[in-house]
Amino acid sequence: MSTYADQGANTSATHALEVKQVTKYFGNVHAVDGVSLEIPTGQVVALLGENGAGKTTLLYMVLGLNQPTSGTIKVLGTGVKDAAKNAKISAVLQTSALLGDVDVQSNIEMIAALNHLGRREVMQVMDRVNLTELRKRKVVKLSGGERQRISIARAMMKDAPLLILDEATSYADPENEALIQRSVARLAQNKTLLVIAHRLSTIVNADQIVVVQAGRIAACGTHEALLGECPLYRKMWEAHSSARDCSEEG
Repeated sequence: MSTYADQGANTSATHALEVKQVTKYFGNVHAVDGVSLEIPTGQVVALLGENGAGKTTLLYMVLGLNQPTSGTIKVLGTGVKDAAKNAKISAVLQTSALLGDVDVQSNIEMIAALNHLGRREVMQVMDRVNLTELRKRKVVKLSGGERQRISIARAMMKDAPLLILDEATSYADPENEALIQRSVARLAQNKTLLVIAHRLSTIVNADQIVVVQAGRIAACGTHEALLGECPLYRKMWEAHSSARDCSEEG
């Protein structure tokens, strides 16, 4: 199985992402509680945690979709808003925000226009993520996997140095999953990756795995180090391995 770390560019210099003492309240609830995180340029870093741990809240703040109650977030040395404005950050999320009742090509051309790219570049990107056949059919109703391939194509148009992947194959059938993995490999070349993963087998080779628990960072390290040092990670890995073995036996 392909892993996200296979595509990273391990040539670090400055920090691609700096999160400093970030806290986020929802009412009286700490969704994120004093989180600090630095991701060197070129690394693949995976964010992992059980449901409700705070990883999605942190993700939305990095994307500028939500504001921290306190603390700062910088992408390549600039604030999140400026980073988004200057195309320093892009994302492929589980739920792709596409134009409704509009065909595949139009969804991609919208992003191309924002990045001053023409029809030739649109055709090249659609070919790279295996969307040419969908374009020919003028498809409007799309499967989850097809929508994620469009999201990847739109991220290619931005060509941002920091890429966030929120389990990019989560809604894909086996055929689409293989296409998405190949597309992600092309998209991720020479970029810094922050991966929100639910299938642990895709992140075992990440440069760092950050374990989030109750809004805080519980542990950080490689797969092998966390197996020995972090009970929560070990528990999650064992549950994942057991589920995978049952699936293979079935």
